Amino acid sequence: MIEIIIEATKTKTSPNFLIQDIPGTSGRLDVIIRCILAINSLPTFIKNNIIFTTILNGAPDPPKLFKFYFSKLNFPDDEINAALFFKKLIEKTMKIDITDAENVHNSNKIEINPGIIYIRSDIINYLKKIMIKEFPIIFLHESGNSFRKNIIPYLKLNDYSNLYVIIGDQSGYNSQTYKFLEDNFRKFKLKGNKSYLSSQCIVYLLYELMLIGFF
Repeated sequence: MIEIIIEATKTKTSPNFLIQDIPGTSGRLDVIIRCILAINSLPTFIKNNIIFTTILNGAPDPPKLFKFYFSKLNFPDDEINAALFFKKLIEKTMKIDITDAENVHNSNKIEINPGIIYIRSDIINYLKKIMIKEFPIIFLHESGNSFRKNIIPYLKLNDYSNLYVIIGDQSGYNSQTYKFLEDNFRKFKLKGNKSYLSSQCIVYLLYELMLIGFF
């Protein structure tokens, strides 16, 4: 199982954005949608072993954390309908008040849609809960070590069956998140010393994991 985690630094936490201009009015929700669509287009045996977690950090009511379980998820296959889908998800969250980040790891999970869990948690507190479990956690950055050359030795030292990977959005990482990641986790890069679109990062990441037989 792999969980891919992305902090959407400016994505709105209200449904008040225009479908006619998703990038300009939603705080780049289109970046998150394209990540989900990229995973959803993969063969079933791969995507069923993926969880995609995003933390929306934009105005007016952050943070909102969503976990997408592709083994149970029925998600639209185009960007417009996906944005409408997200509107409804966010509307549902406005009726829910969850403050305990631990709920996402126990039997009190709030499933607001089949295959989608919602909780009030920022990325740092969410990662701290995972750290207690001692699962391997890495993050992607263009200044990191080569993923292809270093990931197998790293996984052999850890639980090979579970991997958590944090990626940046179109703005990268905010400064507080980046400091926490650098202080606690190994940093890897995928291809060269350049930044990629978040959805591209996911595709490259999963390709590299396929090469080593992760799935």
